[in-house]
Amino acid sequence: MNEIERYQEPAIGQEVLDWQTPPVSESQGSSQVMAGITRRWYIVVLIFLLLCGPGIPAVWLLTKPQYEVVGAVRVAPVMPNIIDE
Repeated sequence: MNEIERYQEPAIGQEVLDWQTPPVSESQGSSQVMAGITRRWYIVVLIFLLLCGPGIPAVWLLTKPQYEVVGAVRVAPVMPNIIDE
């Protein structure tokens, strides 16, 4: 039992990598998004119409109101009789 040797797996390809990337400027990222949207504006409009066309009437007609408010306003003059004053 004393003749058992411990197996040590050799390290393969250990490298130190620098995973930090330089930050992307805000103007560059947003300009790329806007360029993509303006390039394919017809797809954006089509998807908007396909989602909102049936969606808005469905929400309007199928949702039940949570509450109903009834109110009254009473307007009373500050001076009861203007002619006597």
